[in-house]
Amino acid sequence: MNPDTPGQQGSSSPPSRQRCVAWKRYVPILLTLVVGVSFSFFLREKAIDNQKHHLRHVFESITNNYSLLIMNSIKSRFQALESIRSFYYSSKTVDRDEFASFVALYFNDRDDFHGVLWVPLAAGAQPMQFEQATIAGCDLASDPVLLSAMNKSRQTGQIAVSERVQLPGGTETQYGVYIFVPVYDKDAVGQADTNSPCLQGFIAGILHVDALVQSALDIADIQPISIHVYDDEAPAGKKVLYSHCSLPNRQCDMSWRRFLSGERGDMQHRTQYLAGQRKWTISFEPCKDFFSPYRTYQSLLILVAGLLVTVLTALCFLMRIGRTLRIERLVAERTQQLRTANDSLEAEIAEGQRIQVEKERLLSLLSVANDELIESNDKLSRSNHELEDFAYVASHDLQEPLRKVTAFGDRLKAGYSDVLDETGRDYVERMQNAARRMSILINDLLTYSRVSSKAQPFAEVDLEETVREVLEDLEVHIEELNATVQVGPLPCVQADAIQMRQLMQNLISNALKFHKSDTPPAVKIYSRPLDEDATEATASGSAVEIVVEDNGIGFDEKHADQIFRMFQRLHGRSEYEGTGVGLAVCRKIAERHGIAITAKGTAGVGARFALTFASGSVLSQSTVTNCKGLRNV
Repeated sequence: MNPDTPGQQGSSSPPSRQRCVAWKRYVPILLTLVVGVSFSFFLREKAIDNQKHHLRHVFESITNNYSLLIMNSIKSRFQALESIRSFYYSSKTVDRDEFASFVALYFNDRDDFHGVLWVPLAAGAQPMQFEQATIAGCDLASDPVLLSAMNKSRQTGQIAVSERVQLPGGTETQYGVYIFVPVYDKDAVGQADTNSPCLQGFIAGILHVDALVQSALDIADIQPISIHVYDDEAPAGKKVLYSHCSLPNRQCDMSWRRFLSGERGDMQHRTQYLAGQRKWTISFEPCKDFFSPYRTYQSLLILVAGLLVTVLTALCFLMRIGRTLRIERLVAERTQQLRTANDSLEAEIAEGQRIQVEKERLLSLLSVANDELIESNDKLSRSNHELEDFAYVASHDLQEPLRKVTAFGDRLKAGYSDVLDETGRDYVERMQNAARRMSILINDLLTYSRVSSKAQPFAEVDLEETVREVLEDLEVHIEELNATVQVGPLPCVQADAIQMRQLMQNLISNALKFHKSDTPPAVKIYSRPLDEDATEATASGSAVEIVVEDNGIGFDEKHADQIFRMFQRLHGRSEYEGTGVGLAVCRKIAERHGIAITAKGTAGVGARFALTFASGSVLSQSTVTNCKGLRNV
C-alpha cells in the first residue's frame, strides 16, 4: 500500500502531540513519588511524636512517684516533731533528761535529722526574747534567719521552716533547714497570738535536706533523673536546698538529639509543696542516660520503608508503562502487517495458494519460536547446574594456592627460622593462621552450597542412630572436655540422612564448643511430642520437637535470629574458633526439610536449640536406646 494514501495520513499525528501524550504517561510516576515521599515524612513525624508522647508519659509517671515519696518523707518529719509536742502536752512537766530520752528513742536512727532541741521562752521576757538555746556554739535566737522563722511560727501558731542555713558542725557545703514547732501551755492551746503569754517555746528540728531526699528515694527504682529542691521564698543565692542526679556520675544534660529536637520544655516536671508555710519547688530533669533504654530507630526505619515502597511503586508504574509501550508498538506492527495482508488479499483474492504459503510461513515461525524456547530452557537448566557446581569447583581451585601458602610458610619456618627475627617469624605464623582459616571457611562454604547442590531424596532416618554415630565421631573431643552427653528417645523421620547427620553434628559440636571454662560441658538431646495428649507410646505421626540443650556460656536472646546468619559471630576469634557458617548450614537444612529451628538462651546459663518436625515427616517414636558411654535422659 502507498504510504501517501489517505488511510496512512489519517493515522499519523504531529510530533508535538506525540511528546505531549508521552509525558502524560509519566504523570502517575511523578505523583506517586511526590505523594509517597510526603507520606513517608508524615509517618516519620508521627512516629517521632509517638516516641515523645511515650517518653513524656514515662517521665511523668516516674517523677510523680518521686514527688510523692519526697513530700511524704517531709510530711513524716513534721509529724515526728509534732509527736514531741504531743509528748509535752501529755505530761505535767518535761525535764531535759526526759526530752533527751524521747528524742533519742525516735530520732537516733534518722540520718536526715542533724539535731532536735528545745528553745524555751525566757521567763518574764518580752515577745520573742528567748533563753540561749545553742547548738555547736550557735545562739538560735541571735540568728535573724532563725528568729524570723520563730516569729512566723509564733504569729500563726503553726509549724514554720527557716531559710537554708549551714548545718551546725558541718562543712561549708552542707546545708539544712530549721523546723520550729510552737509549744503552748496545754491549758491554753489554740489561743496563740502575737501578744499571748501562753507560748512556752519551740521544738526545733535541724533537717538535712540531702539526707531527707536520699532516704525518700532509697525505696524507689532509681532512674537517671536530676532532682532539685528550691525554696521559692528565699533570696537568690539561697534558693537551692538540694541539687543532685539520682544516679551518681551521670551527665544531667538532656540528649538523644536534645530529645528529638524538642529541647527541654516538655521534659521538665515541677511540683510545688507548702513546707512549714514556705513554698518549696521540687524540680526534675532527665539525665543523658535516661533516654538510652528508649532510644529506637523506628522513625528512621519508617522513613526508609516508606521511601523504599514509594520507589518500588514508581518502578512498577515505570515497568507497566514500558510494557504498555511495547504492547502498543507490537500492536502497531501487527496492525501494519494485517493492513498489508488485507491489501494483498484485496488485490489478489483469487490467489489462495499465496494465503496458504503465508500460513505455512507463520507456522514455521511459531515452530522456530518453540524451538528457541526449548533451547533457552535447556541453556537455563545447564546454567543452574553450572552455578550449583561453581562453589564446589571454586573451593577446590582456591584450596591449591592456600596449600602452597601453608607449605611455603612451613619451609620458611623450617629453613630460615634462624635468619628471620621475631617479627618475621610472627608474620609467617600469622600468614599460616590466615591460610588455615581461609581453608576452613572455604570448606564451610562448600558444605553450605552442597545443601542444595548435593541433596539426596528423602528416606526414613532413625535420628537416634544418627545421633549415636555423631557422638562416636566426637568421642575423643568429648573425653578431652570431660563432657557429659545425655540422649533420650528420638523418633524416625522422613528426611535426607546425610543432611540430618550434618544438622545434628553442627548442633552438638556447637554445644560442646561454647562451654564455660570452669565447668565441664553437659549436653542433653531428647524429643517431646507437641500434642499435649500424646504420650511416648502413642506419639507416632504427631508433631515432634527435638531439643539440644547445654550448660555453656549461652547468649542474649536478642541475638537469637542473628546467630543463624552467614558469618555472624557473637564472640571474637580469639575466644572461640569458627567461621560463623555452622548454624547458617543448620537453618538451610531445616528450611529444605520444612523444619522450624529456634534458639533460646540465657547469658552465662546455657542455650537451647529446638527442631520442630511437622506431623507429616514423623514416622514413628523410637524406644529408649543406650548410646555408648552415655546415660539416658
